[in-house]
Amino acid sequence: MKIKYQLALIITGISVLVALLISTLFFYSVKKTVMQQTFNHLEAISETKKNKINSMIMGKHELISVLGNKRFLQYYIDYLEVNSPQNHEALLDLMYFYKNRLKTVNEVHILDTNGIYIISTDPTFLHTQFKNWDKEKQKYLRGLYAKDFFYNKTQTYNIASGVPLISNHKTIGVLLVYQSAEDIFSVTREYAGLRKTGETILAKREGKTGYYLSPLRFDPDAVRTRRTTAGDSVISEVLQGSRGIIWGTTDYRGKKVIASARDIPATNWVLVTKIDKKEVMKPLVRLLRVLIVLNLVVILFSLLFSFIIAQFITRSISELARSAQQIQEGNYQERALVKDKNEIGALALTFNQMADNLERKMLQLNNSNESLNKFAYVISHDLRVPLASIKGLVQLLVNGFDEKEPPEGQKQMLTMLSIKVNQMEEMIINVLDTAKKGSSAEQIKELINVKELIENIINNISNPLHISIIIQEPLPAIVYHKTALIQIFQNLISNAIKYNDMPNGFVLISGEKMDKKMKYCVKDNGRGIKPENLDKIFGMFNRVDSGDFKVESSGIGLSIVKKLVTENRGEIWVESVEGEGSIFCFTVPVENPVL
Repeated sequence: MKIKYQLALIITGISVLVALLISTLFFYSVKKTVMQQTFNHLEAISETKKNKINSMIMGKHELISVLGNKRFLQYYIDYLEVNSPQNHEALLDLMYFYKNRLKTVNEVHILDTNGIYIISTDPTFLHTQFKNWDKEKQKYLRGLYAKDFFYNKTQTYNIASGVPLISNHKTIGVLLVYQSAEDIFSVTREYAGLRKTGETILAKREGKTGYYLSPLRFDPDAVRTRRTTAGDSVISEVLQGSRGIIWGTTDYRGKKVIASARDIPATNWVLVTKIDKKEVMKPLVRLLRVLIVLNLVVILFSLLFSFIIAQFITRSISELARSAQQIQEGNYQERALVKDKNEIGALALTFNQMADNLERKMLQLNNSNESLNKFAYVISHDLRVPLASIKGLVQLLVNGFDEKEPPEGQKQMLTMLSIKVNQMEEMIINVLDTAKKGSSAEQIKELINVKELIENIINNISNPLHISIIIQEPLPAIVYHKTALIQIFQNLISNAIKYNDMPNGFVLISGEKMDKKMKYCVKDNGRGIKPENLDKIFGMFNRVDSGDFKVESSGIGLSIVKKLVTENRGEIWVESVEGEGSIFCFTVPVENPVL
């Protein structure tokens, strides 16, 4: 991937990460604010309604306390002492007076201590017993008491409140008043500030569950007919004692809600103000969608802006890369055309100065190589003259032996000498060719049978009897410069023999095909190389210390080998353990066809 695309992606990635981070922080900050405002709002509504309902209930209690005043008590005592029509009528008239004059009072009753309705503004109650009297009588006989809501005959909600009638420290009856609860329910029916799903609920615990005391927004007939269930977790939690903000539970519809719970102090009721969580989260969902769109816009603009910036930044870098490529390909006159007045401009200036120095060095090197090639050509050309004379003299000697029988072995030795002279002549010709054409990397390569080439080298070197030379087959053929390959193998094999003083020494030559290259190795079991000398042996004129084992060496053989290998884009290395032998390996790129 080009650097400008990489840089653009990096800038875009950073921009996107920053945008996402800011959006996330902003969203959660807004969410926290919205939720806190919702909690505070619900708490405020719940507290306000609790106070209103409590005031209304206290007002009803105060009203019944006023109704049971001394006058009413005296009328009732007179009735009990003398059960005359006059006393009965007077007491009943007073009760009707209360009923007719007080808007919230629907019915007025008097119960005896056994819970029997003895006087009532509703004749249908007379001589009947108060429902659940055995369970409720202690509450009514002990003090002011209010029952739960119920429907009366007119299908309106009522609340029953009672106060004991006491004479000479003895309870002689109960004043029971049914008052309208519509004013209380008007508070629970107020939905201002509760949006479309919010509502206020009154409930009371009974046994392990409970029931609703007020109409529900989505179930108006729920009063005392609908009990709380396990699925209605918010009311269940409140009846079990949870107070304050309740988050994430469900209501009687199975909807997740946020609720605020309170006790009604004057009763054993609870008040719950709730709102659907989905409705609270709706603005946040819209905000999230807006942020997603904004982030997408940021990503698009970041991509566009990043590519523009990356193009501007990498323009100079691309110019430097182009110039470097031209110089690598041999165009040493190439210079980077960068005019930026920044770090890249300074780098381009340094690069151009380096190119100037490189061009001068290459010119000097070319001049030196040309001088060396001329010198090698002259020396090689001059060597051919005496060599030609030696070749002619050897041939005369061999031809002379054809007329008479030579001493035993002499003709064979002369024949061998003739072969060596021919090989030396071929080598001088190759050196001349090399001198004419330049470095080995520039010369024409040919398909070489490596096994045959190594066998010829072995035949042409002096091999002691205690050294065995082994060729491990197969040795893959390669396309290579033949003279260079002869020099490489000849130096490596000669060194392996030269530094091997073992009684049963060996030299193993092997080759193998690797990924994208060929590898050839020359291994011996000789003296090995000291660790401190491993980095030195490929240097020019470096002779490694062989101790008491004296070896004649010019110190240039391995440096020539390394030069030839690297010129052909290969690598060469050595692995050695002192006293156990060495292994020299070199590679040939696979671009050279391999058979």
